[in-house]
Amino acid sequence: MSPELTNSSDKAPAVLMLNGRVALVVVALLSLCCFTWMAWQSTAFPAAFNSAEVGAARVPLIACTGGILTSIGLIVHAIRRKFDSMATIAIRKPLGVLVALALTILWVWGMPHIGFYLASVVVVPLIMLAGGERRPMMLVLSTIGFVVFVHVCFSFLLDIEFP
Repeated sequence: MSPELTNSSDKAPAVLMLNGRVALVVVALLSLCCFTWMAWQSTAFPAAFNSAEVGAARVPLIACTGGILTSIGLIVHAIRRKFDSMATIAIRKPLGVLVALALTILWVWGMPHIGFYLASVVVVPLIMLAGGERRPMMLVLSTIGFVVFVHVCFSFLLDIEFP
């Protein structure tokens, strides 16, 4: 074999290089849009059953308010920084990031249709695979741990049942 031929495994992984300031503003604007949309959606949640409860929309609205304020703060931070003070950002596996984003959207869409638990059992290991995890035992244990943790927190601590 000639020395010019290289093995396909020798190829460098794809790297997406982004200006730090631009990336921060884009992510903050996308987050601002998402948190605003989630806050708007949670206003349609049912009201509290009695005066002792806060209602289904209270926690999402508080979380979205924090996300909106943080997004605005990030935008202000990016604008006020000097141009040369923000490092370039390297996304080493851009395809994995996009796949994980698509799987997360699929997960959120699937929860009302097939339930939280089944959607999580399917999508959590797929997101981990997109992130590069290949050990079967880690995929299984992490998925089980995630589902059990959420179940304990919501069912036992908050007394909220997921479908």
